[in-house]
Amino acid sequence: MSWAPSPQAAASGGVIRDAEGGRPGLPPGGRGAFGRQAPRVRSVSAVLSVAGAAVIWIALLGPVITLLTHLSWGETLSALTGPGNLDPLIVSLAAGGVTLAVLILVCTPLSWMLARGRLPLPRLWEAGLLCSLLLPPLVIGLLLVFMVGPYTPIGHVLGWLHQDATNTFLALVIAEVYESAPYYVLGAQAAFAGVDTQLEQQAGLLGDPPRRVFRRVTLP
Repeated sequence: MSWAPSPQAAASGGVIRDAEGGRPGLPPGGRGAFGRQAPRVRSVSAVLSVAGAAVIWIALLGPVITLLTHLSWGETLSALTGPGNLDPLIVSLAAGGVTLAVLILVCTPLSWMLARGRLPLPRLWEAGLLCSLLLPPLVIGLLLVFMVGPYTPIGHVLGWLHQDATNTFLALVIAEVYESAPYYVLGAQAAFAGVDTQLEQQAGLLGDPPRRVFRRVTLP
C-alpha cells in the first residue's frame, strides 16, 4: 500500500488515495458527510428562525388581535365615522411630527458627536442615554411632572409664556421626545459610526463645506 500521490493527482490538485483505489482521504471539494448535511442544517435553521419570528410577531400583535376579536365591523365603522372620533388620531400624528422634527434638529448633532468622539467622557453621555431607557413609563411620567409641572421652575417659565405642560399638546410632545430620544440617538450613532471617516476627509479636501460633507455621507 502506498500513500504517495501520483504526479497527475499532485498536478491537478487531486486528493490522496490508497493504492487499492479505496475511498479518498479528502473528498473532492472538501465535502464529506458534514458537507452533505450542511445544506439540510441550514434549511432547518432557516425554518426554525422563520417560525420563531412568526411567534414573536403574533405575540406582539396579540393585543391588537384580541381587540379585533371583540369588535364587530359595525362598531368599528361607527367608531371611525362618529363626530370627533378621529381627533385623537390627528393629535397623535401632529405630536409625532413635532417630535420627529425636534429629534432631527437636536439629537442628530449629539449622535454625530458621539460617533466621532467629539464629546469629552463619551461613556458618561452614553450611560445617561441608557439609564433613561431603563426607567418604566409610569416613573418617567412622574419624573416629567416633577420637572415641568406647574409648581416647578420650568413650569413657572412656561406659565409666564402662557403655556402649560400638564395634560396639553405640549406635555404630549415632551413625553414623546423623552421616550424616543435615546432610541434615536443610539440608532443614529450606530449609523454615523458605520460611515468611514476617510470619506468625510476626502470630501473636505475636495473643497466641500461641512454641511455638504454631512449631506453626502448621510443621504443616499
